Amino acid sequence: MSYKTTTAKLIATAVLACSSMAAQATTIATTTCVSECGVVANASKNFVLDASAYLANLIAGFPGASWAIDTATVFLKLTDPNGGQETVKYTFGFGDNKQIYTGSNSNDVPNGNNSTYIVPDIGIALTTSMVDLVDDGKLHVSLSATEGSYSFVSAYIDAGVRVVPEPGTVALVGLGMLGLALRRRKIG
Repeated sequence: MSYKTTTAKLIATAVLACSSMAAQATTIATTTCVSECGVVANASKNFVLDASAYLANLIAGFPGASWAIDTATVFLKLTDPNGGQETVKYTFGFGDNKQIYTGSNSNDVPNGNNSTYIVPDIGIALTTSMVDLVDDGKLHVSLSATEGSYSFVSAYIDAGVRVVPEPGTVALVGLGMLGLALRRRKIG
């Protein structure tokens, strides 16, 4: 392999390795309802899933770095202890970046036999509302019902998050690799 090819491969490898740390799929925000958890027709339950503290801690050891969210899914835990029929509507984000999910039938939350029955997590991938989350690490959520009622238990976000180093760091590593390659050429 020629010197130029080796040098180019070393620099490309260094830049790719430092351009960002691998995305980690992890839970970045959670919330649990502690009072007034019922969701009834023509009313809504609003809350914010706040990942800002998690994201700030993620980059705390990397001066000048920022974070990026590649993918995110919101998971909801709901219950319907009274066994009624309901059609749900979830809104994520706000303004132009709103993402709305409307249930598909008249029993979107399976009926439970008692108040402790909780349906499996309902996961909804974020698309247009991702802008709301990426903007400040917070996702605004509104749960409602177009008919019937159900109860909100908890919610969390799983996201693929990565640290993006400050551009100067990437340039410095690239220059270091170039220096090593040039030194190798002088020695050889």
